[in-house]
Amino acid sequence: MRSKSLVFVSALVLTPTLLLAGPNSDKKLHQPKISRTALKTSTTPSRTSIQSSAEKTLAARRLEMMREESLPGRLKNGGEPSGGPVSYEMEKLANRAYPGKDIPLSFMQNAKQHFARVHAESAAGIRGPQIATGWTSLGPTTALYPAVLGRTGAAYITSGRISALAIENSCTTTRCRLYVGAAGGGVWRTDKALSTTPTWTNISDSFSTNAIGAITIDPTDPSGNTIYVGTGEPNASADSGAGQGIYKSTDGGDSWSLLAGSDFAVNRSISDVVIDPTNTNTIYVGTTRGIRGYSAVTGGATGNPPPPTGQPAGLYKSVDGGNTFTLVFSPIDLIGFSEGVNQVALDPSNSHVVYAAAFGLGIFRSAPFDHAGAYLQVFVSLGFVPTQGDFFSRSAFALTTKGGHTRMYVGDGGGNGGPPGQPGAGVWRNDNMNQPASALDVADTNGPSWKYLTSSTVGDPGYATYNYCTGQCWYDNAIYTPHGQPDTVFVIGSFVYGEAGSLSNARGVLRSTTAGDPDPANNNRTFTDLTFDATSASAPNSIHPDQHALVFKPGNPNVWFEGSDGGLVRSSGVYTDISSQCGSRGLSADGTTACQRLLSSVPTKISSLNTGLNTLQFQSLSINPNNPTGELLGGTQDNGTFRYHGTKTWPQTIGGDGGQSGFNPKYPSTRFHTYYAPQVDINFHGQNPLGWDWISDRFFAAPAEGWEFYIPIIADPNPAKAGSMFAGLQGVWRTRDNGGQPASLDLHCNEFFGDFTITCGDWVELGSATGLSDANGNLTSATYGADKGGGAIANIARATTDKNTLWAATSTGRVFVTKNADAVSNVPGADGSNVVMTRIDSLSALAPNRFVSGISIDPANPNHAWISYSGYTARTPATPGHVFDVTYDPVAGSATWTSIDSNLGDIPVAALVRDDATGDLYASNDFGVLRLPSGTSTWNTAAPGLPNVEVPGLVLSNSARVLYAATHGRGAYALSLPAAPAAAAIARK
Repeated sequence: MRSKSLVFVSALVLTPTLLLAGPNSDKKLHQPKISRTALKTSTTPSRTSIQSSAEKTLAARRLEMMREESLPGRLKNGGEPSGGPVSYEMEKLANRAYPGKDIPLSFMQNAKQHFARVHAESAAGIRGPQIATGWTSLGPTTALYPAVLGRTGAAYITSGRISALAIENSCTTTRCRLYVGAAGGGVWRTDKALSTTPTWTNISDSFSTNAIGAITIDPTDPSGNTIYVGTGEPNASADSGAGQGIYKSTDGGDSWSLLAGSDFAVNRSISDVVIDPTNTNTIYVGTTRGIRGYSAVTGGATGNPPPPTGQPAGLYKSVDGGNTFTLVFSPIDLIGFSEGVNQVALDPSNSHVVYAAAFGLGIFRSAPFDHAGAYLQVFVSLGFVPTQGDFFSRSAFALTTKGGHTRMYVGDGGGNGGPPGQPGAGVWRNDNMNQPASALDVADTNGPSWKYLTSSTVGDPGYATYNYCTGQCWYDNAIYTPHGQPDTVFVIGSFVYGEAGSLSNARGVLRSTTAGDPDPANNNRTFTDLTFDATSASAPNSIHPDQHALVFKPGNPNVWFEGSDGGLVRSSGVYTDISSQCGSRGLSADGTTACQRLLSSVPTKISSLNTGLNTLQFQSLSINPNNPTGELLGGTQDNGTFRYHGTKTWPQTIGGDGGQSGFNPKYPSTRFHTYYAPQVDINFHGQNPLGWDWISDRFFAAPAEGWEFYIPIIADPNPAKAGSMFAGLQGVWRTRDNGGQPASLDLHCNEFFGDFTITCGDWVELGSATGLSDANGNLTSATYGADKGGGAIANIARATTDKNTLWAATSTGRVFVTKNADAVSNVPGADGSNVVMTRIDSLSALAPNRFVSGISIDPANPNHAWISYSGYTARTPATPGHVFDVTYDPVAGSATWTSIDSNLGDIPVAALVRDDATGDLYASNDFGVLRLPSGTSTWNTAAPGLPNVEVPGLVLSNSARVLYAATHGRGAYALSLPAAPAAAAIARK
């Protein structure tokens, strides 16, 4: 457990800090500021003033909304209510590790080995038959942001998060081979990277994981066919999946083998695989911590721990081509904890000189001429505090040569600010790294050896790189310089949302051709902003926020490929001046000058290359009950909520971070979705992307409660109760009319056009005397016992055949049943106060003290359910098990827990659903989906055809006989289920 639980949230200003009580008392999450009073007194433009400006197009309004950083909490449309993927990392670590503090790597490895054994035996028929129809990919192969939802008013085709890129040394219109590593979606290859419509092929289905961290083409192989892939995403986020080692190909990715000596990287993540260009047997590998698994609400995951429970995260070296590796540098030795080594590179003039950047510390170097090659610090991260450390500060660097010396560019940002008077992320340059570390002013990164290229003053040329990665430098921060052009440097980070379409175009990707120095020939510009292109002043093409990787076309670095949370784009290779747009943006004199500098050289066109890249990271899927094979909704990481309608082209229905979704069971044209946190929208207008109304004010009224990152939320499945919805924070909240009257919500609370002059949403907390949070409504409080307290609601389930029963569970293992979930009191604003929640886990000594990841209620008996748990039973040996058959007797006040793990092994379960027609159970985990056929005690893999991929969400339609899987990086999958048996057969079961 980190001694300092910093959490970060992208794009939005989040205040105040909300303490989530629980097993780790230092665990904090930032609560969005949703005060309507604050909203009304804000100096930023109101929704009313935006809407009343008739001359503005919707795209122009969206840019203005993107700048409204004082209005977080609701989707301010382009404002991306995405929580920054690490903003919930500590919560997830606690959920999965609870009641411990860390999970030994051996637990993870045992789970992987057990799943592999189950999978092999299932395929061989030893464990019983799999479902022969097999899984079918539903895509999306084309994930489309319609223009009306595009950040700038332009349509965009997206894909999932990209963590690595590699391009061959030769790139022509005939053949330009590019490799893409998706954070959770494997490795993809195209030979037509310069095409307007490249064809993509997944080449990593043989891997034991789809989490990718690094792709390296061996520089000693002139054919370009020798490739190394480091698995595990190294971006320090709570969904940066841990890897399974290093894979090698000698035929361009057509076949692979696991590198013999890479076991040190199993259940770690790999930031870089670097091959000595003078000796193919010398390999350097940087490793970081990675996580294993999470549920649809993102709870229950863990980061793997520091030694002695596993190999240290650090820098490893092989001198025998990867047969063996030796740890040569461990940041953990310096500060006691580290996320690991985030970057490795060799000096371009001397491959015996090695540079490595370490989270929370800065940059280190091993050079034969300096202290016999010891790793010495040459750059101190802004976030580094010797007695404390900022574990998520990050230094990115790029090496080149000029004037006979090695030049280094550094981009750095940390939570503790920058040099005096210059807070925030910035860029540095050192023109002579060919000197001892002691001469590099390691204690002062703004000293004579380092030139600081950044300024916080808007009128200063150095402002271009000020705070370019905002509060997310740990996650999206990199810097590049193309071969042979030492004065050209690219800096990539997050979006500076408050400047989009105003002072800048968000400064997501920046480029200098003067080494970051002012250019007197061009208004003293330093860097220009490449985030929007020149195709349109009102609706340009845009790069997606949160940048991770960039490569240049060999021989022409004006053409570049860039990977982000929204997939892959390519520049046209031609730049143009659009600074004339600055004059109409209402800026001050200094602001206009800054804008003119930034927009003086931008790409003529930015093109999306994402068609065919089926790598979206889904959290969950929901089914239209009236059209179960023809319409789904699915929430995705940083790409919003998408709609399946029978083809592999899925349109986005709303942006931001997509969590849960669902349909009204009687009138499915009414549907809901969530962003991160308890931020819920309702839409009464079916497919209309502008029909979303905010209904979450009540969740943020004091005293506000804690929550899972993507809160659990369901629509009552009983059509007789259409309109009732239940959401989990620290208690269960209910609305009986979809959040309010449609006409009023459409008028006042619409995300795009509402005036927000009313309280949006009418949720009440069940059991609470006030309708808001109190000790009785808060199911994590001491009112319900001294044990398993804290955390938040992790799961809610409602019986389809019963109008009174509801089950709910917390992230710490409390399980509740209410038999009057629909009870209505006569108390104004607290009409759920009569609901009685009964805790039942305390009625059995077998109920685990771990995260509850799934509840499936028996339609024939609402007091009977199947419950799944995340975490490892090795951590709670007195209460083993991941799937239980649970029966509650409300008359006797008793409950029984019966483990049905059998051969399941110690594999944390992410989701659980039951086929009520057959009695079969389906459980998902880090590696796929397992099935327990009714009447048996042996789990097997459900069916062939699903890649080795994390599956956080499952949903099943009994009427349509189909099971859907939401995968973390390979889109959505469907499995046709066997026909329901005859009634007599069901009775026998």
